[in-house]
Amino acid sequence: NNSITSLDPECFGTLISLQYLEITCNVLTDIPDHVFDHNMKLEQCDFAYNRIASIGVHVFANPSNLPQLNFIGLRNNALRTLDVWPILRMNVRPTNINIAYNSIEQLTNEIGWSYNCDRGPVVGVLKLVYNRLTRLSEFQHGWRFPTVIDIICMFSKSKRTKITIESNDYICDCIEYEFINIIDSWGFKS
Repeated sequence: NNSITSLDPECFGTLISLQYLEITCNVLTDIPDHVFDHNMKLEQCDFAYNRIASIGVHVFANPSNLPQLNFIGLRNNALRTLDVWPILRMNVRPTNINIAYNSIEQLTNEIGWSYNCDRGPVVGVLKLVYNRLTRLSEFQHGWRFPTVIDIICMFSKSKRTKITIESNDYICDCIEYEFINIIDSWGFKS
């Protein structure tokens, strides 16, 4: 714990050989855009146990940036929304992303990324346990997948994909029933 409160977007710019970064147990409130623009060798970054409430839209979303990145730790922070970048990262390279124990209640797609079956597999682990998600259909609507079939296609291309979503307070009503019924008909197990 160094009581780090903020990151300057240029703070790692000269550390072009940086491979591992751990800034845990501090008081960071955001991760600014462009903070990793020059860190092409970065493999792992861990920001667990901070107060991060926002992540710049392009921090992890640029597929040509951070080509070696295989672990992103954001557990125990204050995130309330999550853009589609974890799926994009897992489509670029197998990645383990831990965003458990936050306050995520909404999924967004500010970067405007979309997935279709021609994009190849999404491989890795995305941990979203103990957040505030209430609807499974938010994965389709919030991340703007055109249909549930696109989500099924994304997961059926690789047996090495896992998204853990338990311990959220899900609503099960008529709106969710259709989504759950389609997923269930394809043989996915919770």
